[in-house]
Amino acid sequence: MFLRADARRRRCDALALQRMTPAHRLVQTKVQTQLAAARVARGMTQQEMWEATGISRTSYLKLERKDGYSNPPLRYLANYAIVLGCELELLIEPEWRTWEPFSAEVLAPEDPRALWHSTARAAAARGEAFARQVQRQESSN
Repeated sequence: MFLRADARRRRCDALALQRMTPAHRLVQTKVQTQLAAARVARGMTQQEMWEATGISRTSYLKLERKDGYSNPPLRYLANYAIVLGCELELLIEPEWRTWEPFSAEVLAPEDPRALWHSTARAAAARGEAFARQVQRQESSN
């Protein structure tokens, strides 16, 4: 009987000590991603981020890890940029700027600019035609 009372007293003492010890804020671990760096610069916690964006805790923590997402949803990054008040460009990791093969048949273009010329000329022609149309409407008024 005495042993039980002694064990109970020790448990109560331990619980009282836990209640008296103030909670401490977690120390920032190593920043691994652009997102984590931006969050820390704004003084926000991870929990504040996932609550502010409505994105799940798991998804947020996965995105802050370097090995988390190889191709994160753009919508997630856009929401984070809005909450952090920064340009979306700031949150893009360098490895996300490389060619992502979606099929074995389509390889990265050697010179993407070679693809732009015909499209750029067509866009310029449409722009010039539109500008002429606007000028005609303004002159007739």
